[in-house]
Amino acid sequence: MEMDVYFFMEEFIFPEEGGVTGTRNVNCPACDTSFDLNVDSGNTGDRFLCSSCACEFGVNWVDGTVFLLEM
Repeated sequence: MEMDVYFFMEEFIFPEEGGVTGTRNVNCPACDTSFDLNVDSGNTGDRFLCSSCACEFGVNWVDGTVFLLEM
């Protein structure tokens, strides 16, 4: 009896040092409203506008900090 053997190769992708991928739950620093945000691993920081209090905040994806931006 002859048996076929198959190997499945998985490619592991490691983002740059400190990089993250997927989505992360982030709270608005002014009103604590929770958002599920898509992470852009090629971008160290992004800007967002809170739909509850209309403040603008930033997220540094490398070190995970969330901060208010100057109005």
